[in-house]
Formats: sequence, C-alpha cells, structure tokens
Amino acid sequence: MIDSLKLVNLPSGSGVSTSKNRGDVFILSTCQRTIVLGFNFVPFSYVNNSEKMSVFNGMDAYKALLEIICGLKSHLVGENEIVAQFKEAYENYKQLEGKNSHLMNIMEKLFKDAKQIRMKYLYEIGQHSYAGISRKIIEKCGVTSENETILIFGSGSLALSAIKLLKKKYRLIITARNEQKVKEICREFKIESIPWGNWDQYLEQKNILNTIGAKETTLFTQAFFVRWMEKHEGKNLFIDLGSPSVVNTSLSVQENVYRLEDVFERGAMLEKVKESRVNEAAKAICNLTEQRRSSFTINFPFGWEELQFV
Repeated sequence: MIDSLKLVNLPSGSGVSTSKNRGDVFILSTCQRTIVLGFNFVPFSYVNNSEKMSVFNGMDAYKALLEIICGLKSHLVGENEIVAQFKEAYENYKQLEGKNSHLMNIMEKLFKDAKQIRMKYLYEIGQHSYAGISRKIIEKCGVTSENETILIFGSGSLALSAIKLLKKKYRLIITARNEQKVKEICREFKIESIPWGNWDQYLEQKNILNTIGAKETTLFTQAFFVRWMEKHEGKNLFIDLGSPSVVNTSLSVQENVYRLEDVFERGAMLEKVKESRVNEAAKAICNLTEQRRSSFTINFPFGWEELQFV
C-alpha cells in the first residue's frame, strides 16, 4: 500500500478541485501550501498543472507529511498551528461518504508519529508559533497592561491559538462570520464578542489581531485604517496573520501595522536558538519513517492492482 502513496505539494492558493472530493484524496490548504494526498494517479485529477508542484511517492510522501505536520517545512520552523490545521482538515475528511480506509490508517499513524516527535524534540518550541510571535510583537509595542483589550478577527484554529496564548494577560474580544462558533468560543474561554460587521465597534478597539484570509476580499481598507488611526491618535496596533491578506493599506510597521511577512521576519531571529533540536527531530523523522515502512508492508500487503482504483 505505502508504495502507491502519492503526495502533491503546491504553493498556497493553488487551484484544487475540493468540491468534487469523494473521499479518495485528503486535501489541506494553509497559508504556506496546499497538499493533496492519495494513491497512484488519483491526486493529479484534483490539481491543475503547476511548475511549482512537488510530488512525493511512497515512504518519501510519508516522510514529507511528517516533516510538514511537525512544522519543519514552515516559515516558523517548529510552529504548532499546523497540527490543528491538519486535524481540522482530517475531521472534515472523515465526514466524506467515500473516505478511504487505507488513507485514514496512514493519517492516524501520521498523527501518532508527529506527537512522538513533537513531545521529544519540539515541545518548548511552540512559543515561536504565529500566535507566539504575535504576542512578542504585542509586548514590544507596549501593550503590557492586563486592562488592555485585543480584538481578534476569525474563529479558526489560528484564532483559537491566539486566544489560548493571550487570554491570561489581556481582555479579549472576538468577531467572526460564524455566529455559532463565536458563541462556543465565548462560552469556552469566557470572552466577549462583537457582532460581525459592526464597524463602529471595531473602530473603538485600538489593538486588532486578524486571522482571516481570503483570495478576493479586502476586509480592511485604507479608509478603515485612516478612521481607526485618527480615533486612537496613532497609539494602536494591527497584526495581520491572514493569508491571502485581506488588508489593503500603505501603512507598515512604522505605524504599528504588521503583516504576515513581518511575523516571519521576527520569527527568523529566533531560529538559531532551536536549530539543533530541529535537526534532531529531522533525524528522528527519518528513523520513524523507516520503521513505518515495515509496519505498512505487514498490515497492508496490497500491490498496484489492488490500489490503482482506490
């Protein structure tokens, strides 16, 4: 089975036919990449031809998956938001009627192996995640008082990571399109919310952290930033973690408007501290992959004929 595994790795925002997914492939889209996982030729039917497409076969595909979910292929090496994104995508995959049991078995093994690698080598590196770097930027910009309020846009895994990291020190408010999800988050973390689209209330908040990304939507316009800056006399902070970005302004870090690339740049300053532990994790991934080769061969003795139409 494992020799027929195929992983297609594409740049973020690449065209993938998610609407026709019958369960024969697993698809994950993040701010850094889009991956399509399946057997043999099937993943290629979901993607458009791309010069930047990378293809991994068999155990190389499993190893690449393990490196991705452990954060070794992220801009912020070792970041842990990718785990939540994998799990969320997998939960969605399990809801598909035609889900592939062989593919599910691989994913379950992947989660188990990734947990082992993270616990042993990457446990304390999580603070260098997107949410962790955002917290450092917030503190650097002088937002240190427990009475300070931060408005978080979005209700996905990245927003949850930020809430978990910031709720002990700051008063948090959330706003998102999914009203039911917002209610659940407010109840779980005991935070407040602002109804989606209430821009007058948005303008009242001088510290904003956005986690929403969209291909064609400009959520935060130049007009919004002009009014927002005037209202708070320039003593405000905006951090955009959305990808693709929904921010359209000429403002930059000089005006305390930080984009995802600014977060990456700050995270790069911390990379040398964890370089040796990441190298150890990479070696461990190679060893685990070899161990998995044997277990997959024993448990799933299928050949090309059995799997070419899976």
